Amino acid sequence: MSHHVAGNAPDQTVLVIEDDPAIGNMLSTLLAVEGYRPVLVADGKEGLDTARRLRPALITLDLSLPSLDGVQILERLDEGTEARTPVIIVSAYTDRLTAAHRSRVSAVLTKPFEIDTLLSCISAALRGA
Repeated sequence: MSHHVAGNAPDQTVLVIEDDPAIGNMLSTLLAVEGYRPVLVADGKEGLDTARRLRPALITLDLSLPSLDGVQILERLDEGTEARTPVIIVSAYTDRLTAAHRSRVSAVLTKPFEIDTLLSCISAALRGA
């Protein structure tokens, strides 16, 4: 028995690490409508733990977070694993990213961002573009 998912999203888990409830909920709803399985976490340390446990297909990452900020998550995400989960930064504070940080991520979106831009970045990151 086959089930149809929306568009080109093969039921992949996307971890949304975002402490602003309005933005987090908007991203989650948007991802669900597009056929992804969003998991929303509002705290940096919990986000890092969840990323390691869930091994999501992709992570959207805010930089300004409680307990661990996005830069610290980015620096620790790959410890102890060969996997390189695609990361899209979604933040108002993208100026704190170094060249090394930028080379690790699939895309950097500055808030406010266009929804179409986010969706095309997610699609490209999941294709490995």
